[in-house]
Amino acid sequence: MNLLSQVSDEDPVATRIADLQVLRKAPPELAGLMSVLVRLLDRNGAIVVYLTAASNGEGTSTIARELAAAATGWDWCNVALIDASRPATARGARIPALGVLDVAADTNDLPFHRSLCDGATLMQAALTGPNTSLPTIETVRSVFDRIRKQFNLTIVDGPPVLISHQISAFSAAADCVVLVVEAERTRIEDLERARARLEQLGARMLGVVLNKRRHWVPGFIHRRT
Repeated sequence: MNLLSQVSDEDPVATRIADLQVLRKAPPELAGLMSVLVRLLDRNGAIVVYLTAASNGEGTSTIARELAAAATGWDWCNVALIDASRPATARGARIPALGVLDVAADTNDLPFHRSLCDGATLMQAALTGPNTSLPTIETVRSVFDRIRKQFNLTIVDGPPVLISHQISAFSAAADCVVLVVEAERTRIEDLERARARLEQLGARMLGVVLNKRRHWVPGFIHRRT
């Protein structure tokens, strides 16, 4: 399912927001993606965006950090970054290593902490802790619902879809998925397998970011190739 067809380029409110100075200051590889995301935000109020790649070394974490940092330029947008690739680590003797899925059934606050990311201060957390029992997709959807009430834009830095099958299944709980591809490195066969896997999981594909070439490729282009 491609979400770009649901976002009107003629929406006057979206166009006004997309013209904000923050888009002009965004890294060129992210400006197009951000212009789409801001229209989804205007329509939905809060969204969870899952970033992943076919294999290791594609630059997913770099793009996730850059995107989250750039989005903090919108003063109306509360931004969070969730690391789904690495479990949480303890931050001092009194702060246990907990991921957001560890408190899924609790009424306690989600374990976000404020930290510096690519020159911007934002809220970050890990998806899992070192001892997390992976929950069902329904539980993940419930946690994402809680997160949407706290943050407008949540970026999930996901592991490679062809390597981490269990965590990647949670991509279906996000509002949209962006596939990160390293230009002139990722094999077409792996890209097609990753896309097919995400579609099989029920993920809502938004498009592709070409890392190290840095162009935003809308999803509808891929349907023509």
